[in-house]
Amino acid sequence: MGVYKNFFRSICFLVLAALGVTICKANTIEIQSPLIQNVGAGARAFAMANNYVALANDVSATYYNPAGLAFTPVRELQFSLALLKQAATTTFVDSPTSVVRQRVAVGNTGYLFSIPTTRGGLTLAFTYQNPVLFDDNSAFADTYTDIKNRSVTTSYDYYSYGGLSLWSGAFGIQLAPGFGVGLTASLVTGSQFTHIALDEDTLNAPVNPANTINNHYRTTIQDRYLGFELRGGFLYKIAERLNVGGRFVVPHKISFTETTDETYPLLPPSAAVSFKNDGTLESSLNAAIGISTVLPYAVVDAEISARAPQPQASLSSDAAFWKEGAGVGLEIPLFLKKLMLRTGYSWNEFDAAPFIAHRSSGDNLVSEAAAPLGVAHNPQQLCAGIAFLTASNIAFEGSYGFTFWEISSGDGLSEKHSAQRILLSISTRF
Repeated sequence: MGVYKNFFRSICFLVLAALGVTICKANTIEIQSPLIQNVGAGARAFAMANNYVALANDVSATYYNPAGLAFTPVRELQFSLALLKQAATTTFVDSPTSVVRQRVAVGNTGYLFSIPTTRGGLTLAFTYQNPVLFDDNSAFADTYTDIKNRSVTTSYDYYSYGGLSLWSGAFGIQLAPGFGVGLTASLVTGSQFTHIALDEDTLNAPVNPANTINNHYRTTIQDRYLGFELRGGFLYKIAERLNVGGRFVVPHKISFTETTDETYPLLPPSAAVSFKNDGTLESSLNAAIGISTVLPYAVVDAEISARAPQPQASLSSDAAFWKEGAGVGLEIPLFLKKLMLRTGYSWNEFDAAPFIAHRSSGDNLVSEAAAPLGVAHNPQQLCAGIAFLTASNIAFEGSYGFTFWEISSGDGLSEKHSAQRILLSISTRF
């Protein structure tokens, strides 16, 4: 039974590490770095697949590049709503299982205003944004023969939802003609709910009861997050129609508290256990640089991004390696710029450990980072959107994005993931 449990937990580790979770010991679920989907902020940026660092000139500049605020001498109010759909097909041994879940969430809201200055420009902005989602799911069920020649039936179900929110204040200021810098300070809050269910039994139980598997449990985990983030940027207008922009996010820590409850369907209620834990998630430096240009019939923004390795991470962890990404966005104005068509594409390396979790365990501090997985397809995102500007400077925007990726292991387990997101926004400038 112990050999089988080690085998099965190795499989669960690969499933959950991809979702930001690591199983460390019996009956203990360790939340890893759960930052699975970074969906960004703002309908215009999202329609361009979040390629916006050299183009940011609205409220969402607080997230993509606060320096862009320096060249936005207006007052703007913006609100958006997101519809989310997460799907996963998990194949264990030879049996694929598909799961789909949906929900509605606030996208972002914010207000910016410019302050008259004798030279250059100064703009302040305050925003509430939900750029990070924890939505994930995985399930499989099959019967197979293990290394002890036992016929084992297994049913596994996992789902998680939640996210991180940024409560931000930002400024952008022109230091010289055509050159601006900006800074965003954010309070980070968030929550995550995770559910795990496992049922496994031996068929045609062997004569020796010690070789019989009868494992059934239900685990729920609730996490709360609190931290601080600092990001800055620059924007340089090389020419009237050509911009270069850059963004950096300072390494930061997010504290978390975690409550875990486990129940066992075949045991009395008194067998249930509950415990609490806490710790911090620690990031490394990440940055992006891009270029945008205004062509006669289109606006184009292209950028590359990277996350630096964690200096203290083990070489067996994804956190020990550079992670890169790249993409391009396009906007086409029609009918005297009253109607905008947008599209974009981005590619990013799969990152199982954007954070390292430092977990308090009694009087000890335990550092953890998810191990690398086999990545069949890195995350790719295709987006499109439309915007309509009224005569009274009210903009109605709609954006759609489709993201897909695939991960696998050497134990007959593979997962195909897709995420769809619709972002509806209304904004006004005055």
